[in-house]
Amino acid sequence: MSIKENPLVAVIEESIRLKDSAQAILSEAMEGTPLSRLERLVLIMISEADTPMTVSQMGRALGHPRQVIQRVANRLEELGMLNRLANPDHKASSLFEPTAEGLKYERQLGNALQDIVEALLTDKDEKMCLRISGELKHLRDLIEAYQASREGRT
Repeated sequence: MSIKENPLVAVIEESIRLKDSAQAILSEAMEGTPLSRLERLVLIMISEADTPMTVSQMGRALGHPRQVIQRVANRLEELGMLNRLANPDHKASSLFEPTAEGLKYERQLGNALQDIVEALLTDKDEKMCLRISGELKHLRDLIEAYQASREGRT
């Protein structure tokens, strides 16, 4: 099998193209906002998280170095969109959660994205997206489990 016929390579290549298209839509929805793309992504992720997150957790989830995410979290805290909390499990690694202002901003972004979704997708397309999202998460879980086993972190 050639590299072009490899199913995992095909998914990865299409995911890269999809990421670029999705970022264009996200930028359209967030046009005119005072935050950078990464600041918006961090705010969305923290707003949707079940529990406060550390900078390291955010960095791993977004694929960015901890130092980059630390600067973003600090800026969002300065803007009043994030609260820094003490971490009982690790004194040097603060937890972050959204403020009421951060949640309000995230809802506005969500509404703008929903308007785009309604213009872009039919009900059938939305169901397809949910199915594909679940399948991609399963594939990511497989890849991460493989990586963990290779690093001895089972």
